[in-house]
Amino acid sequence: MAEPTSSAPSQGLRGSADEPWNRVITKKQIGYASLVCFVAWVASVYDYTLFGTLLPVIADDFGWSTAKATAVNTWATIGVFVVSLVVGTMLDHFGRKKSLILLVIGGAVSSGLSGIAIGEVVQLERTPR
Repeated sequence: MAEPTSSAPSQGLRGSADEPWNRVITKKQIGYASLVCFVAWVASVYDYTLFGTLLPVIADDFGWSTAKATAVNTWATIGVFVVSLVVGTMLDHFGRKKSLILLVIGGAVSSGLSGIAIGEVVQLERTPR
């Protein structure tokens, strides 16, 4: 691999502060970044993967037909798509840190509301029409 060329005097292997792309990246840093990315990916897709795996059990528990279970799965997938668009826009507008804070708060609030509403949802689903 060719060394980067520069008209400035050589600053060693580290490069200058104005050129962060010339910084040497160690194997340890690559390994750490890869581990962090893998753990973040597992955490982000775990609930969605678990939902798809447990959908037959959930459908059986609620007495859903195959069509209704498919509709629930479709709406969940559409929800993931819409949230992905919103998160991308948030990242562009607010930056990483503020977006992460807002998303964690939003996730906590929605989880709390789900915990509160579960009794009501079960009551509505089991009520004969």
